Amino acid sequence: MLDTLSIGTSEFDISRENKLIMRVDTYNETNTSFKKYFFNSEEIYLTIDDKGLRLHFSLPKLLYKNNFYPIKEKDFQIAIDNLDERIRDLGVITDLKSFKVMRLDIFKNVMSDYNFNIYSDILRSLELKRTHKRDYIDGFLSSNTNREICFYNKIKEMRENKERFTDIKEEKIIRGELRLLKHREVKKNNITLLKEIPDKWSDLKEVYKQYISEVFKGDMNGDIDKETIILEMIKKEKKKAFDKFKYIPLFNIERDKLKQALSDVYQKRDVYYILKKIDRDKKELGKYFKSLEYRKLYNEIKDKFLSEEI
Repeated sequence: MLDTLSIGTSEFDISRENKLIMRVDTYNETNTSFKKYFFNSEEIYLTIDDKGLRLHFSLPKLLYKNNFYPIKEKDFQIAIDNLDERIRDLGVITDLKSFKVMRLDIFKNVMSDYNFNIYSDILRSLELKRTHKRDYIDGFLSSNTNREICFYNKIKEMRENKERFTDIKEEKIIRGELRLLKHREVKKNNITLLKEIPDKWSDLKEVYKQYISEVFKGDMNGDIDKETIILEMIKKEKKKAFDKFKYIPLFNIERDKLKQALSDVYQKRDVYYILKKIDRDKKELGKYFKSLEYRKLYNEIKDKFLSEEI
């Protein structure tokens, strides 16, 4: 469920024999210098400056070396103990329980019926309120400075990063990720300190569902079939529908055979007019049927993101 966390504190010490990289930076305005320490690895990004100590890390990576699989509630403290051991080994002494949560990412992997690219148009249309949409690497993102939600092709991402993580071959995993980017946004959802997360685990699931419900706010419920689509088309087109689509019975007849049959009855000019009309009507009706497929795909991923366990 949880992936990336950013946490921070001003309460820490650095041992003399530490493994951090130290750099001296200077404020341009005052020309005063200060020391900056940092350490980067696949699992942990650590920074110490005049603002304090900040840690940026992925909980699943602390346990599994990748962030494909979510950690369970019972594994949270194991991951934090792992983090505590690593930063102590780096020479940083602190109490992780006192850290403020500056960023919190909640995710869910959904197994889709088709490959990721089939859902591109649907995912591109989803957005949170008061956010801006843009394309994301192998996916789509809706964001502002406080929060963002991203749907992307997790299998492709990890394959391109040459990460071994799963036996899944087809790109049928849609990752839906909610990112609370600022401390005030995390706090708004009733989390202030790292130590509070285990007691708020169920609440965080509801937070995720709340945001996902907002994204999938469109109403496309109900069983939809081709018959329903044609009836909707008649309702929209009214009397014109019967003239507009009177050639529907001819849509699936082989072209050459249809042309020959029409030539036995109509002049050449009329034959080409009818064939052209059939092509135009098929294209027009195809838009209605595309709406049918869109609804089915939309409802599929909506139900999976809202109904299945995180």
